[in-house]
Amino acid sequence: MKKNLLIGIFGFVSVFSLAFGYQQKVRADKNEVIALENEKRAIELEKAAEAALDEAKHQKVIAEMNMLEAMKQREIAAQKK
Repeated sequence: MKKNLLIGIFGFVSVFSLAFGYQQKVRADKNEVIALENEKRAIELEKAAEAALDEAKHQKVIAEMNMLEAMKQREIAAQKK
């Protein structure tokens, strides 16, 4: 009698363990897919940030050139007065 009870308990524990292991595998697979998507998104955002930084540097150079041109024009205007 005790032998059958122990076999039943061990069988239940075995089935429960297999179900739990399968659930953990499914969850791990989903998390892996999410991690890969996040990695791709991070790479895309990094590239976009680099492009924005390059554009900002370009705009800064243009602004500096405009400032120099404005200073030259101011000097010319001051000399004509």
